[in-house]
Amino acid sequence: MKSVNYLKVAGRLAEMGFKTPLHYGDTELMTVTTRWVQSGFAKYFRQILKARNLEEYVDSAWDCDDFSFYAFSEAKICNRFSEGPDAAAGINFGVIWIPGHSVNWAVCSDEPETWAIKFFEPQHDFKEVTLTPEQIAGAHMILV
Repeated sequence: MKSVNYLKVAGRLAEMGFKTPLHYGDTELMTVTTRWVQSGFAKYFRQILKARNLEEYVDSAWDCDDFSFYAFSEAKICNRFSEGPDAAAGINFGVIWIPGHSVNWAVCSDEPETWAIKFFEPQHDFKEVTLTPEQIAGAHMILV
């Protein structure tokens, strides 16, 4: 994990074509890895959903925005209780609304010296997705 300033993340999002403001709670947040999102956290999240009987997608009742915001909160909690020197630090894991949909996004440092912004479907075990130019242009909220 490495620390990344929110202004660098906002700049990268702008380079990608996002025009919506970035809402950040902290100025410095730690990166995560794709493996953490898709393995460690995904397993934790599925257990939480199962325990609360929330595994099933229900259109307009328990759908993409509900999964995304719940995953956002649980990712912060899961990281808070993780092991290691950076466990208590905030993480770059958020929610983005795109036209007709909502997904999670994270700043991932899968390589030691680099980081990338990746998008994930929380209701599909955090499958990584690629946003279209239309989705990026139409994004209306980014929260981390």
